[in-house]
Amino acid sequence: MILNRKCVSFLFIVTLSFGCITSWNKHFDDNRNKVIKNKSIIQNLPSWILGRGHSEYPPSIYMSGVGMSDINAVAANDSARAELAKIFLVRIRSSMKNFISSENSRIVSKIESQVDAVLEGVEIKDGWFDSRGYYSLAVLKRSVAAISIKERFRRLVDKAKVRLRQGDGAVNLGLWRAGLVHYFSGYENVILANSLSRAYRVVR
Repeated sequence: MILNRKCVSFLFIVTLSFGCITSWNKHFDDNRNKVIKNKSIIQNLPSWILGRGHSEYPPSIYMSGVGMSDINAVAANDSARAELAKIFLVRIRSSMKNFISSENSRIVSKIESQVDAVLEGVEIKDGWFDSRGYYSLAVLKRSVAAISIKERFRRLVDKAKVRLRQGDGAVNLGLWRAGLVHYFSGYENVILANSLSRAYRVVR
């Protein structure tokens, strides 16, 4: 009887151990299959999704942004354009942190509008779809962006000059409040022009 109990205990331990080993092997195999699958997916991805650029749109001539969405291609396109805008906004904010802040939403909003206007020249040039979602490549020709930025910069400088002259005229007439309004508007135009000069450095 004692021998039988020992045998039963031994068999139970062996069975339990075998089950653990089998479970571990299955877990290992599952993870290995996932790694192989992910490696295969990565190998099949276009180079531009992996951050290696697109052969037809060299970085010396084009700026590019890659977007992804698990919804549809349109959302991926929007994401790609947003990535391009981020390149400009990060540069502008980092170089003008003494002039703008997150609290100054009015100026920040106007700067974003200027960047959006520059991005009117953005084109969607490539796309991809796999089990993880939709991908999109947005490009902006540097020369086109540079022309747009210089034209908008000139307009803002002209507006700033006009506002400053109007401010001087109002102050000379004793209209201090009106003068301050003109001066403030001129100051905003100067800041916006300054932001575009930073954007120009990104594309040139």
